[in-house]
Amino acid sequence: MARTEIDTGAASHLNWHQKYSRDRRSLRLALSQQWRDQTSQLAAFAYTLYLFTKSDIKTILIPVVRSQRRRLPNDVTQPFSQTVFGAVSAPSRDPRSLLLTATWVWLNLLQCDVSNQSTPGSAVEDAANKPWRPIPAGRLTIDAARMLRWALLLICLAVSCAWGATIPGIALAVLFWGYSELGCDSAHWSLKNAFNALGYGAFNLGATCVASG
Repeated sequence: MARTEIDTGAASHLNWHQKYSRDRRSLRLALSQQWRDQTSQLAAFAYTLYLFTKSDIKTILIPVVRSQRRRLPNDVTQPFSQTVFGAVSAPSRDPRSLLLTATWVWLNLLQCDVSNQSTPGSAVEDAANKPWRPIPAGRLTIDAARMLRWALLLICLAVSCAWGATIPGIALAVLFWGYSELGCDSAHWSLKNAFNALGYGAFNLGATCVASG
């Protein structure tokens, strides 16, 4: 009788251990799948943000990057990139400044593009001419893009204040609002060109402020 009770207890313990092992494997698989799904969603969202700015990377971001050489303490030179036209007047020898400045320029460029592309008129035009953009491609709805647009306004202003580019950040926010939301992008060519010129100036001034640290 005692032997039978021992065998029953051992079998019960073995069953519990097997069940516990299966549950742990299932949990690991579920967590792994969840991590892959979240990573995939994050990558898709990052690509969506890139698509907003894709057309302007060559006209805004890259033109404010120039090559410069610096002299190291041991007199050995090596090339590295220095952000903004304004770096001529405020050169930075710190690669961290390059990263911060490029980030500031791209964030504000993203705000500009989301603001412009999320208006109804632009969405219709992009559907015909640039269907790969996030809204006509169905990657983001207009309502979601409008929410992103106002979130980026707050983010860009906060980053500008934190990185010493408060005035250029505010200037860009006002210019983006006037250009897209107030419809100045479809106004007389002289007004449109004035907005573009002021925008380029604000980008360069802000990037110089960030690079100057």
